[in-house]
Amino acid sequence: MSTEPTAERLAELRKKFDEIDESGDGFITEAEFVRHFPHVAPEARAAVSGSMDADGDGRISFEEFVRLLGG
Repeated sequence: MSTEPTAERLAELRKKFDEIDESGDGFITEAEFVRHFPHVAPEARAAVSGSMDADGDGRISFEEFVRLLGG
């Protein structure tokens, strides 16, 4: 059973998302992810991207970000 994140948690997630989304286009690209998490191995990056990128467009939307990290 999943619960919706609180308003405070959503605000925290929005702040972190916006820090990573350097272009401000509302999506985290692989390049932006790598710049913020350079220590993550390519294999782990692919696993994270695969689990976060629900629609398979190669970018992570805020909704996808919240879905994975919201709780």
